[in-house]
Amino acid sequence: ELRYAATLLPKAAAPRSNLALLYECAGRLERAEAEWRTALTLEPEDVEIVGHLARVHVRQGKRTEETVAWLQTVATQDDDHIWRAWAQRQLSLAKPTTPTDGGKP
Repeated sequence: ELRYAATLLPKAAAPRSNLALLYECAGRLERAEAEWRTALTLEPEDVEIVGHLARVHVRQGKRTEETVAWLQTVATQDDDHIWRAWAQRQLSLAKPTTPTDGGKP
């Protein structure tokens, strides 16, 4: 049903975000990342979406420059102090990796 909603509302980020969250909860992190990225293109200023993308990257062990940028956004702009603290913690642990090194920190 969520995929159907996403096709009915192709310019709305919410169906994509809901689908991404479902994929993430199911452990399908690559699919989740793809849906979060689509949602972000539809709502590029949405800090919540940025936070979810950062979380998916952290769960995948990715520490790219993009991940660090997302974490910095969450750490400085999120309204939720728990998310800000999480992002700050992840930044303190982050050592950027490049896609060519296999995503290893």
